[in-house]
Amino acid sequence: MASQIVCTRSLGDGWSEPAQVFPNSISQSDCPVISPDGQKMFFNSIHPLIPGERERERLWVSERTEDGWGDPTPLADVVNAFGLHWQCAVDADGHLYFGATPPTGGSDDDIYVARWIERSFLTATRMEISTTLDETTPFIDPAGEYFLLSRIDGQEGHIAACFRNADGSWTQPVVLDLGDVEFPVCPYVSPDGKYLFVLSWPKVYWVDAQIIEAGRPLR
Repeated sequence: MASQIVCTRSLGDGWSEPAQVFPNSISQSDCPVISPDGQKMFFNSIHPLIPGERERERLWVSERTEDGWGDPTPLADVVNAFGLHWQCAVDADGHLYFGATPPTGGSDDDIYVARWIERSFLTATRMEISTTLDETTPFIDPAGEYFLLSRIDGQEGHIAACFRNADGSWTQPVVLDLGDVEFPVCPYVSPDGKYLFVLSWPKVYWVDAQIIEAGRPLR
């Protein structure tokens, strides 16, 4: 069965039945991320741009309308020329972060940022926090104070946090202690900043987001 983005609403005493967000305009979509201002939804899809095209993963965006969400459009090649993977992230300035292999080839996943300048994305560049490990599924604090990512180390994985230095650079990644959660990916912090969610297939786990601050290096 093709993956789809669905929405369910809190009814006070429970949740509404899940409903597809894009039932007629796009196929096979996942990993939705909403911008801090609530006006854009970014997600992955292998939906073809033209009928019969070979399926390939791209990042798409939908803008909020009065009735819900508008028809999705693929991002420009400055982003989609990369081999993209899973969850992306967007900060309050509209800059987009994602894990990818470069268009020039290679097998290592690194974190890239495409800066949003004058209503368009600049060519994505590799972030300074990238290491020799495979890194993907980023999350950035809307205020830009910390950055989360999942890293693959051999047959194991973990969630790491980087913190913004006074000069605007990032600290080296610090591994977060998630107990016995195996191979966590897709970190996401709730809008109120209280809870950290991670995916450890096939389950979603949550912990108190204070675990992030506990990893902050002493200044």
